Amino acid sequence: MKNILKPSAVPATILGVISLAFGVNLIEFFCSAGFPVMYTRILTLQNISGIQYYLYLFFYNIFYMLDDLIVFGFAFFTLSRFGFSDKYNKYSTLVAGILIFILGILLIFKPGLLMFG
Repeated sequence: MKNILKPSAVPATILGVISLAFGVNLIEFFCSAGFPVMYTRILTLQNISGIQYYLYLFFYNIFYMLDDLIVFGFAFFTLSRFGFSDKYNKYSTLVAGILIFILGILLIFKPGLLMFG
């Protein structure tokens, strides 16, 4: 882990972070692009003024990001207050692994359980 912080590893680390961010955003884009497209189309059909249109978009973006900000704030507060100990790392990795395993099993055998509607 300490080798990542060495100057020779910085370009590879930056490239890895950029690749991971691009991949995650690409997947999230296809999962969540429909709702914003519908929202902007509905706004366009309402024949509202330009300032109203952009105010609606502004408030939409605020509420769209609100859950992310709450989770980030909670994680930041928790980690700054209690730290990231080895015990926490061990248990969070265990819980994450169990959840991913369960989701994988559900995707293979009962994908309908993960669908809405």
